[in-house]
Amino acid sequence: MKRTALFLLFAVFIAVQRAPAQNAPADTAKITLTAKQAAQTAKEDAEIFKLPPDVLKRFKAAHFAKTSDYFKPTKQYASNYALLNDSDYVQAFRKAAYNESLHQRLHPTGHFLAILGIVVGVLVFIGFLLAPVAHNAPY
Repeated sequence: MKRTALFLLFAVFIAVQRAPAQNAPADTAKITLTAKQAAQTAKEDAEIFKLPPDVLKRFKAAHFAKTSDYFKPTKQYASNYALLNDSDYVQAFRKAAYNESLHQRLHPTGHFLAILGIVVGVLVFIGFLLAPVAHNAPY
């Protein structure tokens, strides 16, 4: 009896070992890209990269290295999850995200208001210049 149970257990173990593996989802399948393609894809993906405001303040003061984990690609930014395992893609993404962060502003609204103030000021100045001409014009 023990021999039969042991034999059946061994047979089940062998059968399980020979069972086919599950297929990986399509978005995690292995992708092969050249270094140039990986760099281009990383650059496109990094265009939407933004550091959180508190990290951006520290970055502007200390300038973290390009290899910092703050610039690591995540599922939020990657166009394909399988690319997260490609070292060329990761290096190119970190470089592109670093460059995006260099140009990211802490207060983009203030920049807009400054430009708006300049435009309004120029229009008011032009209005004062043209007011005497319009005032003396015959009706």
